[in-house]
Amino acid sequence: MKISLTCLRYACCLGFLGLYLQCAPIKKEPNREELETTSGPIPQPLPSKPQPQAPKTVVGIQNCGNTCFMNSALQVLIHTPVIAEYFSQEKLTFTEHWFFPEEKDKVRKVVEAFHSLYHAYTTTTESYVHPGTLVDLLPSVISGYRNEVRSQEDAQEYVSKFLDMVSSATNTNPEKINRELTDKEKNDFSIAKANSQSSSEQSFITDAFQGFSQKIIRCHIGRSHDLVSYKFDPINLLSLTIPGKGHSLSNLIEVSQQEIPVNLNENIKCQDTAQAKEGDTESLKIFSLAKKPAYLFIQLKRFEQLPDYSGYKKISTEVEIPSILPLQAAQDTAPRMFSLYAVILHHGTYGGGHYVALLQKEGKWLQANDSVISEITEQKALELSKKNGYLFFYQEKSP
Repeated sequence: MKISLTCLRYACCLGFLGLYLQCAPIKKEPNREELETTSGPIPQPLPSKPQPQAPKTVVGIQNCGNTCFMNSALQVLIHTPVIAEYFSQEKLTFTEHWFFPEEKDKVRKVVEAFHSLYHAYTTTTESYVHPGTLVDLLPSVISGYRNEVRSQEDAQEYVSKFLDMVSSATNTNPEKINRELTDKEKNDFSIAKANSQSSSEQSFITDAFQGFSQKIIRCHIGRSHDLVSYKFDPINLLSLTIPGKGHSLSNLIEVSQQEIPVNLNENIKCQDTAQAKEGDTESLKIFSLAKKPAYLFIQLKRFEQLPDYSGYKKISTEVEIPSILPLQAAQDTAPRMFSLYAVILHHGTYGGGHYVALLQKEGKWLQANDSVISEITEQKALELSKKNGYLFFYQEKSP
């Protein structure tokens, strides 16, 4: 059977491998005038709806008195694509399934205020915008915040609380179902994940930002055998301790997943309680990521409580920050690559610091220092992150 070259090209384009195609003789296609004469005007294809993206330009946000922690958080949130996709709508849609109805009014006000800011930010012709009513609503986001004092707060707390609020406002889980898992079920990731999803809010926020941590307790029972138990928990933030000098972010993630000797107590128990008794059994705790989210939110613990509990001190130890971070979770078959798209820096001391956001936009790095925006090199961005980087935002790269 003879197959024309045109037929083969057609088969390759459609991917029909192993199929024999027989082409009909090629006919001359009628032109537009001929079609309109015989069948009327040609229907025009509907324009495809563009996918919302993070704003391509960066403008400043006015400082309203010690609000740099909020401004830096807002800059990162505005330039996170999955956040921009929701807030680029002309009118927001809210859930009908509120797990905490008493929080409904407060949450809606904050989410709507951010929606107003997002549209002001993306349409302004000025070099900066005012954060609007988000300033007045700070007590709704930061626990214990008082507008009349305007104290410096934690940018991490603002980001985390805001994401929780948006998740509550867009929850798709109609009913909160709490079920106590058996020890055997706790060891099964798929069961633990499904139980977490049925007992908590589910939204585009959890889809994008929620991973799962895996805690492994390995108990040595005499010299005979080990008992191993697992616990899976949802996690939205990877918080890393800085043990000393000479570390990279990748190394700190590895260190956080090493085995740590611990003593058994009421919070750390082996599965076989008949054999494992408190005080006479050694255990090793291993923390790891069982599943990584599409957006990875990492915090370096740069604030440490003083020994006398009188306050906190800033840890300024330098940590190497990669622009591309390869990570492999327990549920991954191969490492996944994450690209750094934003950083929140903390300059100064614990009591008198200043927050600044760094944003990666179309191959360039920009520094957002409240109302002032300046372009910096990638090398400069990584140098600043090395010494003063506090929060890091990575997005999984497309395959």
